[in-house]
Order: sequence, then C-alpha cells, then structure tokens
Amino acid sequence: MTLVDATAGTGHRFGVCSLASTSAAAWGGGSQLLSAGRDGTICAWKYSADAAAAVAPELSFVLEDHTDWVNDLVLVHEGGQAAALVSCSSDTTLKVWRPSGQAGQPAECHTMRRHTDYVKALAYAPQARLLASASCDRTVLLWDLHTLQPCGGSSAAGDVNSHRDSVYCLATNPTASLLASGSVDNDVRLWDPRSAEGHFTLRGHTDAVRGLAMSEDGTRLISCGSDRTVRIWHLGERRCEQVFTPHEDSVFCLAVDPAWTSVLSGGRDGTVCMTPLRGGAAPHSTLLCKGRGIVQRLLSPPEHPELLWVASSESMLNCWALPPAAQVTAAAARPVTPRRRTAPAPPSSPGATPPAATPPCTPSAVAVGMCSPGSGPGSGGSGVGGGGGKGPEAVPLLSSPQLTISGAAGVHQYAVMPSKLQVLTEDTAGNAAVWDIWRGEIASRHTKKARALKGP
Repeated sequence: MTLVDATAGTGHRFGVCSLASTSAAAWGGGSQLLSAGRDGTICAWKYSADAAAAVAPELSFVLEDHTDWVNDLVLVHEGGQAAALVSCSSDTTLKVWRPSGQAGQPAECHTMRRHTDYVKALAYAPQARLLASASCDRTVLLWDLHTLQPCGGSSAAGDVNSHRDSVYCLATNPTASLLASGSVDNDVRLWDPRSAEGHFTLRGHTDAVRGLAMSEDGTRLISCGSDRTVRIWHLGERRCEQVFTPHEDSVFCLAVDPAWTSVLSGGRDGTVCMTPLRGGAAPHSTLLCKGRGIVQRLLSPPEHPELLWVASSESMLNCWALPPAAQVTAAAARPVTPRRRTAPAPPSSPGATPPAATPPCTPSAVAVGMCSPGSGPGSGGSGVGGGGGKGPEAVPLLSSPQLTISGAAGVHQYAVMPSKLQVLTEDTAGNAAVWDIWRGEIASRHTKKARALKGP
C-alpha cells in the first residue's frame, strides 16, 4: 500500500535522472516530455513550445511500477513511430511500456530481469533495433524486445574484456556498428554489438566516466567524467583528439546537436555550458545557464531543437530557449580566465632547495591525460568565454527558463510512533506530518516555519 499526500503537487519528489521526448499520436500527440526520477516514477508532461502562449506544462500520466530510482529512459521506434518506452532502475530491472493508442497511457508493462545490481544506462539503435543496458554489476547486456530476453552481452564480470567497476553510461549510433560504455574504472570500452566482444579500450580519463555521445557514422565519440574533462575521440585512430574543461567540477552529462557543431555539458556545479566542436586549439566554452543541484540530464527535443530541457538533483525541470549561434559565438569570443582550485604551497625551510618549475602542459600531454588544458604554465586552456566565464565575472548567457515544471517535497526520513498506528515523517522542505496508517491519511501537519516559532 502506498500513501500519497494529494496536496504535495504533481511533480517529482526527488531529483530527476533521465529525460525523453515524443510527439507520437500513440502517446497522446503534441509535445510530450517524459521524465524519470529518484522517486521511482516516470511522468509524462504535455507542453507548448510557444513562448508567447505561456501555458504551464500539464501532467498526462504517471508510471509507478519501479520500486527504486529510475535511472534512464529510451523510446523504441518501429515504422517511424515510438512503439514502446523502455526504462531501467536501481531495482535491477528493465521495463517495457507500450501505449494503448487512445489516451496515450501505456496498456502493457513487461519486466526484464537479468542484471544483479543497479541498472544505470540504456542505449538504443533504431536501424539495428538493438537495445543495450549497463549495470553496476559491471556487465553490458543486449536485449531482444520481442522475446524480452537477453540476446548477448559482455563477458562475465572479472573477465579481462569486462569493466573492472560499475558501468555508468552507454552510447551507440543508429546502425549499432559500435557500442561504447563508460565506467567507474575510468575506461571507455568499445564493443562489437554482433558478438558483444571487446573491441578496444580508450584511456585518458582520470576519474569515473559519466556520459557518452557517438556520431551517427560511428567515427567520433565524446566522453565526460568526474575528472572535469570533456574528451573528443577519433575511433578509427583510437586516440583522443581534444580535451577541454568547461566546468569547475565533475561533468555529469552531454548532449550533442544533430550536425555535431557543438556539445552541451552539464556539471556538478549546476551549470550548463556550450562548446563548439572544431579542430585546432582548445575552444572557448560559453556558460548558458545555471541552476540549483547537479545537472544530471540534458535534452534538446528533435521536434523542438531550439529548446533545452535540464534535469538535476533537484525535483524541478527547467526548459531554456537556446540562443542563436551568433550570440553564442560572440560570447565565446570574450574569454575569461577560469579560476583553478590549487593547493597552497608548503612553507619552505631556510636553505631548502626551491621546487623545480612545472613543465608546460603540451597538447600531447593533454591527449594522454597527464594534464588538462589550462592547468600548466603557458597552456592555452579552454576558458569559458564572455558571459560564461568561470571566474568572479561569470554571468550566464540565459537568465531565466522559458518553462518550469515544479517539483514536490518528498519524505526523506520517518519514525514509527509508539502506537504502531501512526508514522511521523519529515519531507525535503522541512515540513513534518503525522500519518494515520489505519485511515490512510494525514492526521496532522507541522510546517517548518511553525516548528521554528515553537522552538525545541
């Protein structure tokens, strides 16, 4: 039995982990945003992309079959239509949801089980009809969506061809010519989806790999990680072409425009940056927007490429209107040197030999991960330009979102009362409530403000 506070609002109660979008009639038509979060739910929102309309997004339906965090979503297309929605969760399962075709609400839910730990990521190749999943059990599995059974996968955990730690992200191209996986072991591995055998490993990240994006032709790969770097890889030559650091902290997610002219990155620092994809020197990034919480997912809907939905560790969702390319270019042309967190030098004793000069951070050293752009003397860096400077002058290019889906407070701690018939809870907003389990309702409420006035 689940007790729900009907007055708490309709949004997610904790952070949002994944986003997807569709305009298919089978899912209700119009512009639909699908969001999945730490509260174990998947929500569908109908919204208007017209800024002048100023219509608040409307909740279409909620899916609640998962029993833990929902970590990722992908839409499965058949015949040009979104035929199913696939979700993966920390409850170790994948679920396939198929729409009824009438009200847009799924009529069927099928559960797929094989992983033995949290399922963290999904990837789908529409032309090959290939679905892949990655888990904290260190494996990557391939699935047959007709039989709902695994049809391949990586070698058993501990094998020389497997990751040595949890797998956090996946990427593939439409034809599934290659499948990429990123792990807490700092490696990016490339797989042959036909045999699920390890092709080769890309090394350069010095911390967990958290996001991947692959070009349609399967020749380029972009990765990001907790080492604050975004890396561009040439898969044919198996080398890192470029490294830049648009954020001051871990980079959690990526989104690349269809033409592969720029990459959007979201960081632990709550910022979203845009960096042009071009050869030569390290490009200047532009700070687009900044919000609260860790940016966990970015989505520019194919039906509305001028918009950007941002999901974070906060329960709200924001939609930003992407600025014209000329405005971004002008902002990036005004570089601001980023601040770097450096450890204080130890005091030197009298007569001590002064420390040797730090060698320059050369492009070759950057490519193999020995240093990051801007970390050594004389290095060019990848400073965040114009309004996006990461120093004291940093001002986001975008000041306010076009649309916002508000979140709701979630219960984060509780205690069973001595009567065993009541439960005391506290939510993320600091409000307390006493629940009557027998009646299935809230018996009394105690707001954070009232509790503060009352005192201990």
